[in-house]
Amino acid sequence: MAIAFAQMMEALMVLAIGLLSETLLAALWCWLYPVRVGDSGVAATDFWGRKLSLSWGEIETVTATRFCGLPYLKVVSFRKDRAVLWLPLFVRDPEAMRQAIVSSASAQNPLRQFVEGRGNAEPLAAR
Repeated sequence: MAIAFAQMMEALMVLAIGLLSETLLAALWCWLYPVRVGDSGVAATDFWGRKLSLSWGEIETVTATRFCGLPYLKVVSFRKDRAVLWLPLFVRDPEAMRQAIVSSASAQNPLRQFVEGRGNAEPLAAR
C-alpha cells in the first residue's frame, strides 16, 4: 500500500511540474512575442523574433493549429512571399483580442470570420 501511495505521489509531482512548465512557457512566450491588432492590420513576432505585419487586405487564409501543445492561428497572406503570421491564442485577454479584430477588420476578412465563428471554426472566445 505504501508503494502504491509513493508511486501516486510521484506521478502527481510529475504532472504538477509539467503543468507549471507549460504555464511558464506560455507566459514567457506572451512577453517575448507580443501581438498587436489595429486599424491597419495585425502584427506579431515570428519564432525567430522577427516582427511581421499584415494589413487586413493581405490576409488570405486562417487555420487553427497547435505548437508544443499551445493553440495558434496560422494566418497566411496573399503577398508574393506568402508571409505567415502565427497568432497565439493564449493571450492574456482573448476577448479583447477578438473585439479588436472584429472592430478593425471588414466583415469579409478571413481572420474576422474565424474569430466570429463563421466559416470553418468556432469563435475565438469559446476556445
